[in-house]
Amino acid sequence: MKKLNRLMTAALVITCSVSMVSYGGTTAYLKQNAKESSAAAKSTSAAGSAGESRTATKADKKALADAGRKTRDLTSVEVQTAVDFGLKVGDESVKLLMIVKAKGQDMGKSSMKYLTSTHMEMAGQSMDTTAFYTNGYYYLDSDGEKLKLEVEASDVMEVFESNTNAGWLDGSDSFKDLKVRTEKSGSKVYSFSCDPSSAGSLIRNFNDQLGLSDSNIDMKLLYGTVYVDSSGYVTRESLDLKMDFEAGGQTASTDMKIEIKFTNPGKAVTVTLPSTAGYY
Repeated sequence: MKKLNRLMTAALVITCSVSMVSYGGTTAYLKQNAKESSAAAKSTSAAGSAGESRTATKADKKALADAGRKTRDLTSVEVQTAVDFGLKVGDESVKLLMIVKAKGQDMGKSSMKYLTSTHMEMAGQSMDTTAFYTNGYYYLDSDGEKLKLEVEASDVMEVFESNTNAGWLDGSDSFKDLKVRTEKSGSKVYSFSCDPSSAGSLIRNFNDQLGLSDSNIDMKLLYGTVYVDSSGYVTRESLDLKMDFEAGGQTASTDMKIEIKFTNPGKAVTVTLPSTAGYY
């Protein structure tokens, strides 16, 4: 499991070793999503009518946790994750934009097919990676460099769940100022901030993915919005995360914006995989 997780995050970690970066391309996409999320989350009227925010009740918290579990347990899935990542160490800084598109069929089963395409931009350059899982093997093609790994379906599922975040919605006790509003469509929009002193599980998930489990993490801010449709599925998650951490004797500061969108959750997804020829 650790080998697979490190493989999937290696490009991110390597990227963060360079200095000043300029980039474009997907910036407009992320800015628009951030604008929409901010507008939704800051509508904090105490009235409970459609379109107006109110303080979440215990029933609301349960509904949010149930939506996370229901979405996590999907056997067919199509999801896109966009990440705007900034890292500063001393006088050096780096910025990275990454978009990951994933489709899964028969998730968690022996017949599972799982396909991802990743696009990253940094320093005026871009990198594209395709990865897929089938018949007990995970295949990775990074700009023509091909690798094949024997892994368990459960390992792939664990990485998928951590990358889409739906599972952590069980930990709504870590949220403060949890608000909810109901849209005319029947969808619910939850907004929250996170108390660093009670966000242990969220911090651990972040640490594990970037190999920082032994580092000293100081969470400065976690602000988020979660959209749940009338069928009880998570359709979108927006997170704004700021942290300081110590690694290699240095203190680094991070600023990360994450936007996750599920396409038609609950609907069947058919995955067509690339050829396995040429992978070793």
